[in-house]
Amino acid sequence: MPLWFSEGLVEGYGEKNNILNIPLGYVDSNGEYVIRLEEPGKEIEFLQGFSEGLAAVSMRAVHSDGSIGPGVWGYINHSGEWSIQPTYEGAGDFHEGLSAVLKNGRWGYIDNTNKFVIPPQFESAMEFSEGLAAIRLKGQWGYIDQTGAVVITPQFEHGGLFRSGMTTIGRNRKLGYIDKKGTVIISPNLDWGTEFVDGVAAISDSLGYGVVDTAGRMVCRLENK
Repeated sequence: MPLWFSEGLVEGYGEKNNILNIPLGYVDSNGEYVIRLEEPGKEIEFLQGFSEGLAAVSMRAVHSDGSIGPGVWGYINHSGEWSIQPTYEGAGDFHEGLSAVLKNGRWGYIDNTNKFVIPPQFESAMEFSEGLAAIRLKGQWGYIDQTGAVVITPQFEHGGLFRSGMTTIGRNRKLGYIDKKGTVIISPNLDWGTEFVDGVAAISDSLGYGVVDTAGRMVCRLENK
């Protein structure tokens, strides 16, 4: 799995007790560990990258009999200190001031003071982008705003992140695009598609590869040879 630097740091993996690829902490651009997460009786389960000054980390207890407890998620700051103590069953990254967390089997959203802004109620939840976040209810994906109000009714097989006012949606195992009002701009008949970047996205359909704009127009086609 590829890793990327975010806010000057990247997740660090190394050898511990003769086992390779063990999560250890965070490394700077010089390859030096600036955060080593070591707590008595605990070990790191998962690390996520930094976003908005915080990084989600899952820790689990290592008992004297050698058994290992379930992972519990919290958030550390750039000093390696817990800004939000590990109490969650799952956690995402902070975006636009909020992060999705899993509590008692349901997802909600907290702010960076660990206050629930949107109570846990969703089967799954993605990060906020352009003011909206994809959430799943009764097996279908829709979108909420930062107050938790549903603005696009759950009706899709999957959801994505909004870029340039557009996001991918899925129906009948095909992909399409909607705008922030939930209007279908490109019907879900595509085999594949990227997020929009600078107003365009790459797609693949029955005719091959192409590039579309936010109005749903085909900007160009990749010539088949």
